[in-house]
Amino acid sequence: IGSLLKNRDGKPKIEKKEDLGAETVDGQECKKISALMKFPNGMKSNVTAWLAQSLKGFPIKIAADFNTPQGIAGTNTTTFTNIEKTEPDEALFSIPKGYVKYKNLVEVATEGKLGSRLEKKPAGKRKLFQ
Repeated sequence: IGSLLKNRDGKPKIEKKEDLGAETVDGQECKKISALMKFPNGMKSNVTAWLAQSLKGFPIKIAADFNTPQGIAGTNTTTFTNIEKTEPDEALFSIPKGYVKYKNLVEVATEGKLGSRLEKKPAGKRKLFQ
């Protein structure tokens, strides 16, 4: 089945979408939705998702029923449990020792020597290279 899913040939189109109300999953109040999706290769999948309201609509449960053009049918269910909403450690966002922070890709490409041509210079003093 994995090889069939890899050969879906592009993004699916949502043929039908339906609101199925509210349901609690793993202690989370969820909005339950259903969508019928069709892939360019003819494969269809009916997906039901439970979107946790307190987690900004994160899908804590997804059930996908599928039928392939070859006549293979099945269901794939994914459930996320023990979800913890935490703040990442500040150290993850600090620049490591020995690394340099650049303002833009031009500075990266020129190791900070050229700056950015996109920065506005006073009229009459514009230079392509610094």
